[in-house]
Amino acid sequence: MTVAAEPTTGYAPVNGTNVYWESRGAGGTPLIVVHGGYGLTTMFGDVLDLLARQRQVVAIELRGHGHTRDIPGPFTWEGLGDDIAGAAAHLGFAQADLLGWSLGGGAVLRCAIQHPALARKLVVVSAPCRRDAWFPEILAAFDQMSSATLFDQLRQSPMYAQWVKVAPDPGAFPALIDKTGDPAGDDPLRHRSLTATGSRGGRLPLAVDARGTAARR
Repeated sequence: MTVAAEPTTGYAPVNGTNVYWESRGAGGTPLIVVHGGYGLTTMFGDVLDLLARQRQVVAIELRGHGHTRDIPGPFTWEGLGDDIAGAAAHLGFAQADLLGWSLGGGAVLRCAIQHPALARKLVVVSAPCRRDAWFPEILAAFDQMSSATLFDQLRQSPMYAQWVKVAPDPGAFPALIDKTGDPAGDDPLRHRSLTATGSRGGRLPLAVDARGTAARR
């Protein structure tokens, strides 16, 4: 059985914080992987090592998550997208593939919109692009997402146990819960134009209106 090598780790100074990253593998177009809300790079388990068999894979932790210290101000899709691009620039990536799950999915989507020259391919996993496309009961649950309603539950979870071991400010988890709810009230797609790749490889210019609805030009 082949044992995966330990990743190379470091921090990228970006927008007032130091974004934690860990790199596996080598060669090919780098793949940047971004976790979901409250998560760490470890939430992907063995998937990172499997992906790194044929290319370089860099997993990062967003502001306030895991090793990455938070900064003043709310979380916004725009800010999270810029953080990813800043980490890529620090690592010397002129172009990369982006993969994000849940909160990370919205963040990589915004990164691709704001930094189109960086994003070669985009993989968005289990993340919405329009708030009004969700079921009403899901929207209501997100609107109630706060430390007052969630912290007592989450602090008993394995996820919290992993987070508190590495966080530079172990007492900041309630604030993380509150701030993670900020972008949940907004659409990752707003007032933007982007280009999608069709199933046959053709480039499809899309116009995105204020509601986040995408239509072919």
